[in-house]
Amino acid sequence: MTPPPPPSLDVVPHIIECILTLAIHSVPRPITFSCATRFAAYLNVLGHDLIPAPSHAAIHRMHWINSTIGARLGDIWLLRELAKLDSLPDSSRLHRPIQYHPQSTALSVGALGSIDLIECLVAYSPNVLQGCLDHVICQASNHGHVHVLDWIANHSPQAFLSVYTPNHLAYLQPDDTSGERHIRTLEWWIQHPNLWQPRWLKLRPKWHVQALVHACTHRNMRVVEYWLSAQDYRLIHSNPDRLRQYLSWPLAAAAFTGDVAFFESIYALWPESMAPHVVALACASGNLKLAQRCHSLLRQTEFSKQDSDLCYLLATASAGFTHNDTAAMDTLNWLHDDLQLFMTGQANGSHPEKLRWITSDVPDWPITWDKPFYYCMHVATAIGSPALLDWWHVRLQRDPSKFFFRNPLQGSMCVVPRADAVATLQWWRDSGLISELYDDQHTFQTLIVPMWIERGASVEVFDWLLRHCELSANGPPYGHFATHMIDRACLAGQIDLLNWILSHLTKFPAPVYSANALDLAYRSGNVLALQWLKDEGFLDALRAQAASLRVPLEQSISFIARKWPECFECFEWAHANGFEMSQAMRKRAIDESLYSPVYVKLLLHSAEAVPSAE
Repeated sequence: MTPPPPPSLDVVPHIIECILTLAIHSVPRPITFSCATRFAAYLNVLGHDLIPAPSHAAIHRMHWINSTIGARLGDIWLLRELAKLDSLPDSSRLHRPIQYHPQSTALSVGALGSIDLIECLVAYSPNVLQGCLDHVICQASNHGHVHVLDWIANHSPQAFLSVYTPNHLAYLQPDDTSGERHIRTLEWWIQHPNLWQPRWLKLRPKWHVQALVHACTHRNMRVVEYWLSAQDYRLIHSNPDRLRQYLSWPLAAAAFTGDVAFFESIYALWPESMAPHVVALACASGNLKLAQRCHSLLRQTEFSKQDSDLCYLLATASAGFTHNDTAAMDTLNWLHDDLQLFMTGQANGSHPEKLRWITSDVPDWPITWDKPFYYCMHVATAIGSPALLDWWHVRLQRDPSKFFFRNPLQGSMCVVPRADAVATLQWWRDSGLISELYDDQHTFQTLIVPMWIERGASVEVFDWLLRHCELSANGPPYGHFATHMIDRACLAGQIDLLNWILSHLTKFPAPVYSANALDLAYRSGNVLALQWLKDEGFLDALRAQAASLRVPLEQSISFIARKWPECFECFEWAHANGFEMSQAMRKRAIDESLYSPVYVKLLLHSAEAVPSAE
């Protein structure tokens, strides 16, 4: 069934507080529930004045509760009590896990921006105060909590002597669409003397450039205009060549948007920063007119033969990013035919220092720089374009060294084409470029096929696989092969593929029953996959197997949910089918599910506050 929608945001904090209070104060286990509206029902019936006084014993018995949970919920009482438990003599803490974690708690406190929580953290973490404040400053800067930075500057100014967070400061938060909160944080740091310490001399330009790149990528002129008004070039190295090299990346980010007007407005600010990778990102945007405009601007600079090689290398490797077959072909034809930029044997090795600089300064850059032409084939496969594959094959077949297929597992056969998947796979088989991959049945069936399932391959892809690839006795034990496929299909929640596996692999031995499928289905929130395993007899077989080994089946399942609100359905399914979580299982689930506070409360509320025999 589909769970009801969660309650309104203004009710959720009160619901969470009530449920946590019930769990901590040793209230007997309530009726199992699985949806957010039942939280509201409990809230309407119970009040805080009906709750007995708290005790250390209640927290001691539920040792899975820790300070990180208290910080995420804003519960000062819980933080204080956990800190008191942590301060007890060592002899009284034997056989009891530590429940107060100052460092991880500081991360949550800084993200929330609560001064009350920070005061509590400072009061109860004197031995690790500097490390805690470092985390608070980083998270407060990341989330734009200037009032937290002010408080720390007034009450503990020495905390800023060892912390500097350019990476955090560079990124806009998703809910800060105007950029105002981000700008307030930048202003605060620029006015703070810590930023201008000599030790941060090399980091300041990186912070400046990252902020501009991120602003240009999101077309946020408000942040760009702020930098123009502040325009403190102490942030940039005094070397003019280095300045041009740095500022070319915001210009490239503007080109990647594909917006000609926005690019022209940014180019007017830094006309001296034109570089080959600006042309490359213009090609990646899919706007051919913008790519031609960038190339004409680049030709007005010192455009040497080596720059030409580098420009072609970057542009051709980027063109496939458009995920638009027509736009990519138009761009490639322009690069190859109109510009007559030839792929020479030296192109791959031109300016290795430039390529290293690009890779190190932009770690998330998606291009495989050491194998650029192979990467172009990889992109063409990912977008599902046999025509683009043909284009590359015709131009590269004269020089087989351009094909970098030394390890196909890291390349094109590990991706699932977005369109024309069967036609794309057939192209690779007919090309003969990686025919040895199909001969290696163990590799193909144990690594590539599960990867296809995990990445969403359709049933048609596996029909093609059965028609064109021999699944014979030369391969691995097929019970294990079917088990791998079922595990991955449960993770992806592909019921049609699960049915296909049973109907098409009947000529092989039955799959090896494994609790891994149950765990993967639960983790991904696929209650339909859980029910499929039950209907097809997997659950009964696993229980019989566990009984023969005298090991509870629950120990093989983590009960960790990754999705909201599907986690409630999975939780209810587990209880309806006789699964009972021990304290150790519940602790593990809570530790790894903290991204969903409501699910954590569900786990707490379902627990009996009694000493565990574990």
